[in-house]
Amino acid sequence: MKTTLLRSSLVSLFVVAVTLGVADSASANDGDLDTTWGSSGVANVPITSDAWGDVVRPYGTNKVVVAGLTQSAAAGWDMSYVARFNDDGTPDTTCN
Repeated sequence: MKTTLLRSSLVSLFVVAVTLGVADSASANDGDLDTTWGSSGVANVPITSDAWGDVVRPYGTNKVVVAGLTQSAAAGWDMSYVARFNDDGTPDTTCN
């Protein structure tokens, strides 16, 4: 089931950081929210339509990749997106 996280003119996709096993720098127990990651355990990706995350996976040694879909019923389009985060939850600006 896909759930729209937030509907507005500017949507932020919230990625909740949990320990993913390979994230060596995580400071929480497995399955607990790592509040040192991002902003109190949450990272934002500004997206200008309805959006939802389908996949969150560890990438390499200290990165996290999020993939999902954006949708605009008014414009009549669906698009996919990929976002990559550093081990501290900040967006990886080297990911193009």
